[in-house]
Order: sequence, then C-alpha cells, then structure tokens
Amino acid sequence: MMKMTLDLKGLRELDDVLAKELPRAAARGVLMRALLAAAEPMAARARALAPDDPNTIDLDRDLRENIIVSTRATGDSIDAGNKAFSATMKAGGTRAEAGAALRDARKSMGAAQIGAFMGPSRRVFHGIFSEFGTGIRQQHKTGRVVGKMDPHPFMRPAFDSEKDATVRRLTLELSDEINKAVARAKRKAMKVRR
Repeated sequence: MMKMTLDLKGLRELDDVLAKELPRAAARGVLMRALLAAAEPMAARARALAPDDPNTIDLDRDLRENIIVSTRATGDSIDAGNKAFSATMKAGGTRAEAGAALRDARKSMGAAQIGAFMGPSRRVFHGIFSEFGTGIRQQHKTGRVVGKMDPHPFMRPAFDSEKDATVRRLTLELSDEINKAVARAKRKAMKVRR
C-alpha cells in the first residue's frame, strides 16, 4: 500500500513533559495508546468504504475484517539497536549478549519515535489491487486474457475525510493519557514513600 503521513510539529513541550514526569516505558505507552485511539475511527471509515466480497468465507482473507491499527517504534534508535544486535551475532556473541548490545545502543540514541499504521494487514495483500486497480492481466501458459480490475479506493478517501479529526482526537487523547499516567506515577510514588 502507499504510505500517507501526518507529521505533527511543535511537540517539543510534550517531549519535555513526558521525559520529566514519566519513565520512558510509561511515556511510550502514553503515545501508543493515544495513537491507537485516535486512528481507530479512520480505520472504521476505511472498513466501511472497503469493497465487500460476500463470497469470502475465510475471515482471515476478508479485506474489511483485516483493516487494522497498530503502533511501532521507529527512528534511529531502532536502527542502531538492530545493527548492534546483528554485529554482535555475526561476531560470534550469544543471543543474550546481542540483546544487551541492542538495549545499550537504543539507550544511547535516546527515545524512539512512535509511529502508527492503519490499513490492511499483511494477510490481505490484495487490498492494494482494490485500492488502485490492475491493468489487463494475461495468463502466462495459455496467453488467455483474464481481464482487469477497476480501482475501488477505500484507504485514501478514509484518510482524506478523517485526517483533520484524527489530529484533533490525538490532541485530546494525548492530554487524557498524560494526565492518567502522571496520576498513576504519583500514586505509585506515594506507595513507595509509605
């Protein structure tokens, strides 16, 4: 599928608050939960627009059922960690040593960026054919023309109709998640003091 990106600027204050008030893992959880919650309505819109094949018996292959929202860490720290892991393994190190090298490399690079994915899962690779269509196809052995598939866009219209609302939802979700996480951290600190 194609990659569409919403790039939010001016979030330096958010990084500062997360770094001061929360441990790294809690800050990452805040970002992931907020991204998932903000992107879900866009995914619901894509599911509603996706072509439905009533003959699909296997729900694992049904396009509508397999439009997902997920998050993952991205950026330089992830790449550095993967390279350190690979280099340690190639040098004859154990998996434990490679894991330690991965963690050390990621810590030295600072916080990872968190990204969100919304679209068809890998199981339904045919989503790209529905989105963009196909040209005329021909069987190799027989030479028989088997036709073409007209485009039925569902991802781009969902993105276009929901992108502004998604940014607004993300702002609200981040605020809510940060407040919850800071309150949890304070409660935890009070328990430790007792």
